[in-house]
Amino acid sequence: MEKLSFKTNINCNNCIAKVKPFLNQVENIENWQVDINNADKILSVSGEEKLNAEEVIEAVQKAGFSIEKQ
Repeated sequence: MEKLSFKTNINCNNCIAKVKPFLNQVENIENWQVDINNADKILSVSGEEKLNAEEVIEAVQKAGFSIEKQ
């Protein structure tokens, strides 16, 4: 299982709802969550060993949010 973390501007439950369909389409993601209580709004993603950070970044950007790998 691989785990990745990203700093985002996903800051509320409505934002999470907007990004959900985009992240759910990324292959190899088994689980993801956003810590909206953290000042850096950390997106944690876990999944298959072939988890691709670029695909996660692209999905979040398509949803209209900023993201950078930690």
